[in-house]
Amino acid sequence: MHAFPTFAQFANVFMLFGVALMLALLVPETEQNLLKGRIAYTIWASLLLATPALCLYVLPNPTPQRQRQRYANLFYTFAYLAYLPHFYYTAFVFFGGFEGMWQKFSHPIAISNLVLTVWWPIDIVLAWSDPKQARWLAIERFFARLLVFMSFFLSAVIFMPGPVKLLGALMTVFVGSCLLIRVLQPRRDTAFIPRATPAPAGTALSGAGSQPPPKETTMTDTTIADTTGVQFTETMRGFFSTRETQDFDAAEAAGRQDNQPFAFTVTITTTDIDKFIGSKLHEAKITGTATAPALSPEPLRVTDGDFNLFVNDSAQVNAKQMRYQMRLMAVDGKAYFLTGFKTIRNDPGFDVWGDTTTLRIKVYEGNDASGAPLAAGILKIAAADFMHQLTTMKAVNARNMVDGLHAVAQFGKLFAGALYETYGGVLLKPNIFNPDAGPREKRKLDLPGPPEVYHVDAGDGVMMVLTRYRGGKKGPVMCVHGLGVNSAIFSTDLIDRNLLEELVANKYDVWLLDYRSSINLPYAAQRYTADEIATKDFPAAVAFVRQQTGAPTIQCLVHCFGATTFFMAMLAGLQGVRSAAVSQIATHMKVPFTTKLKAVFHAADFMDKLGVKTMTAYVDTHEQFLGRLADQALKLYPVHDGPRDISPVSRRISFLYGQLYEINQLNEATYDNLHELFGVAGIASLEHLGLMIRKGHLVDFQGNDAYLQEAQGMPTLRRLAIPIAIAHGELNKCWEPISTEITIDLLKKANNPALYERKVIPGYGHIDCIFGKNAARDVYPFFIQHLDKTAEA
Repeated sequence: MHAFPTFAQFANVFMLFGVALMLALLVPETEQNLLKGRIAYTIWASLLLATPALCLYVLPNPTPQRQRQRYANLFYTFAYLAYLPHFYYTAFVFFGGFEGMWQKFSHPIAISNLVLTVWWPIDIVLAWSDPKQARWLAIERFFARLLVFMSFFLSAVIFMPGPVKLLGALMTVFVGSCLLIRVLQPRRDTAFIPRATPAPAGTALSGAGSQPPPKETTMTDTTIADTTGVQFTETMRGFFSTRETQDFDAAEAAGRQDNQPFAFTVTITTTDIDKFIGSKLHEAKITGTATAPALSPEPLRVTDGDFNLFVNDSAQVNAKQMRYQMRLMAVDGKAYFLTGFKTIRNDPGFDVWGDTTTLRIKVYEGNDASGAPLAAGILKIAAADFMHQLTTMKAVNARNMVDGLHAVAQFGKLFAGALYETYGGVLLKPNIFNPDAGPREKRKLDLPGPPEVYHVDAGDGVMMVLTRYRGGKKGPVMCVHGLGVNSAIFSTDLIDRNLLEELVANKYDVWLLDYRSSINLPYAAQRYTADEIATKDFPAAVAFVRQQTGAPTIQCLVHCFGATTFFMAMLAGLQGVRSAAVSQIATHMKVPFTTKLKAVFHAADFMDKLGVKTMTAYVDTHEQFLGRLADQALKLYPVHDGPRDISPVSRRISFLYGQLYEINQLNEATYDNLHELFGVAGIASLEHLGLMIRKGHLVDFQGNDAYLQEAQGMPTLRRLAIPIAIAHGELNKCWEPISTEITIDLLKKANNPALYERKVIPGYGHIDCIFGKNAARDVYPFFIQHLDKTAEA
């Protein structure tokens, strides 16, 4: 053919391909068997595109035929591109590679699939290069497309169950009908097995015989700029409210009720596609008009508009935003400023359509967002408007057709890549720490001067670490972490305000304890039980703080395993603690089904018998084969109900301990750097926890009721007659909230009820109560208010 397709031809087929492939990859996310769904739906997408390609090939040739040949080649090419994911899922994911495919698949079918996969792209190249017509080429083309047809027919109609049979049947009917048309018009048939026909001397050959080819037009006849850009038009409609300016959903509902519509039609343009792709902000300009009768009876003119495509949202995990900012000018000269965003995030269910077509807006008085807020609302793209939007995509200032197609393809690649990165499911590239990369930039903590570091012997040769921050004279308060972590959970710079900073700001003398289970210490990988922490580590640490400060008693802030062992220590007779702020767990344990199942089947004991001495949540890019294999398997482990969990560290955490946090409560920096906070846990400590889960309350490593002494009426509860406040995440899927409710009820019966308080933290899980992005606002005040009641020794 010696000519590229026009932009309109390419766009028409590419958009159909993009939508079909996107649906083929995303619709299975809502089904139980993701792999099976993707194998089926990708062959549907390929079949959908191959049908018109085969029909156009079989039909008799029109004159001129150039446009139809372009469409035939485009459909044929994109059908193969859609077929490749199907081949990947089948050969490499389902069968595990060519060897597995050969062993488990019928040999004739395996061979035909391999032949199809290799021959089809060769035929595509020949079709586009359009070498001099020859009989061998016509024969090659006939048998290649016959192989494509038969492969789809056998796959869709014979082998694969379900609705795909309908598509296969329709393909057969359409291709058969086109063949019948061809048979009924034999004299006009020159394409099924074409022959070269010599042209008269001096006549220029073309795809239509002796007629000269139609003149190819460039994308613009104006002066060509140095850079090529991309442009599209978007229409959004919805409602906004001038009486609700904060809550988007409430504003949209109020706008409907008050009949306050809002709509805009804008053109988004980037004049330099390379700069647009290379920038992290992906910036473009916005022009157009808006209609908002509540603001102006006449249309508003959009000026100074800025658009950002897929900007990382640092406040949310695995989330991106499309951002809109534009000035709205009324006919009377009054100015308004609109800001809006679409949140692109993979939540449960099929949400890609809703995410990419829902814009939350706020309107301000004046020329920027510093003005008084006037309104808020939600706009959406209707299906008809979206289909029109697809037709408006075009290149601007292109040097030629190829340059224009390249620019649009670059934009499409960025758009599709970002969607796949967000919604790609278990096939996403995991978020793995690379230890060979340079150190990340850390936030300077709001703390007074350097800390004081002390090494304390627990009495059996274990050297604990106490780190002191002199914030004031209140306290002293000793902060105790959980299992598989260290004291960094209190002092991490990954959030805007950590618990250590908050305590110091409130004038507390803070001591961070790293005891034998701290991942900072070598003992974490050794064999120890909760009994040793309760009877050795706690007494030694409390005595040391009292000695250094001269305080007769101290306060404790304890989390998870640190809280479990704290209560064991107190019930065993620990002295010198006057009050405690407790996070998530106390004397009794109620756990979700999956955690209970692991405990009932003695999973940790079994691993111990196999010689496994530690379990770790840490993983990096140097992980060995078995570790990588385990991470792949853990993609299927049922945990988070929220955004898809793509971090191997996070999935290991959930497997070891249960779901420790709500991803929605973490910021992006914390989620991306979980490897800094989590690491190894000794197998004996996990065995001890499993034993306590089976018993339902604190016991020693031999299973004896050495702490609560239920048979004796629990006299040891009197040792907990100190002010205790317990915070428990409402959504805690590690230790269910009823666990601490049981403890509080027992303590109130045994001692003065006024000593105890408990708060369920709405929307929080487990450790996100310690380093959640908004924990300083939602959780820390509860701890500090309690500590303040007994702040002075």
